[in-house]
Amino acid sequence: MTARHNFPTTAKEHAENAVGYADDAARSMNEATSAGDRDRAFESLSFAVLELSRAVAKIAAARNL
Repeated sequence: MTARHNFPTTAKEHAENAVGYADDAARSMNEATSAGDRDRAFESLSFAVLELSRAVAKIAAARNL
């Protein structure tokens, strides 16, 4: 997860970040005891989707899609 804090530049780094955020979201939701915890889980899931879309965009750009 260090790539998250080092401004990822490759599709692989973005995908790794997406996995980390998705894992955080799942853990937060499983341990949620309040609405704030669920909000944090949703925020992590949103970051996962964002990172995954960046990975897909990098792959598409590399393949001229």
